[in-house]
Amino acid sequence: MSAYVIQFPHPGGEHVPKLNDMPWNVAPHKRKFMVAPGEYRDSGGESGSGEIAFWGEWEGPSRVIRRWERRPRFPTVLHRPFMGDPPSEGFRQNTDPWVFGDRFHYSNCKQLTNRGRTITAMQRITPGSLILFGSSVNNEFVLDTAFVVGRVQGTYTVREHDHLQVSEEFRMATIESMASPDEAQIDLQLTLYDGATPDEPFEGMFSFTPCVSYEGEASRFPRPTIELPGLINPKSRQSVNGVSRPLPTKEVRSAWDRVVQQVESQDLLLGTRLQLTREDQDAAHV
Repeated sequence: MSAYVIQFPHPGGEHVPKLNDMPWNVAPHKRKFMVAPGEYRDSGGESGSGEIAFWGEWEGPSRVIRRWERRPRFPTVLHRPFMGDPPSEGFRQNTDPWVFGDRFHYSNCKQLTNRGRTITAMQRITPGSLILFGSSVNNEFVLDTAFVVGRVQGTYTVREHDHLQVSEEFRMATIESMASPDEAQIDLQLTLYDGATPDEPFEGMFSFTPCVSYEGEASRFPRPTIELPGLINPKSRQSVNGVSRPLPTKEVRSAWDRVVQQVESQDLLLGTRLQLTREDQDAAHV
């Protein structure tokens, strides 16, 4: 069986709102440095749980609970994400990849051409593939999400997605957020992928986000630099790399092992399950 190691560049800028309450994002995509209850694996393979800090994409509402002075590559603010009611009308950004709940999802980004009418190779990814979501920062590739495809749920459209096995939070924050004033957009075919988990791994691999156990002021960290010569182009800012290069599963597993080793060598844990609260009910205790 063949699979892929895919470098998936996305915008690396940080959401730094002027106010502490940040509503649904209606501007370009950026990353957030966040804290949430979660589960993780350490370098010895042991599992743990508690509040963890991590980089990721969350375009829903959040509250800034800590700010720091600017320092190159480090976050400036810490967000607590929560699920709130979206705007009743108008545009809002969707969240992809999705790292909350029982398993990660990858659902839409770069699955269609810019004109939105042609399916790309990102809708033909096989189980066991490794998608490295990250950004080029100072000509280095920095990682926020390592997504291992556990299974392909199948195709869907924004109009017809009731058959998908996903949470209501995901439907609202991702699928329904893709709705557009252009009626044609809601009938375009997309593919939903489920991430492998520690409980349901693929050849020992599982999805994760680099993280630390949250301990207040000292918990901020830069996104880890990942080097995979021949598989990652650290200068790439837009083009997906590797989707046309099938590899034996053992080579994908080798790449995953190297990513894990590099993340752990930068004193980080592997966040495997993150909890998204319905409302900002527990921000005050951080």
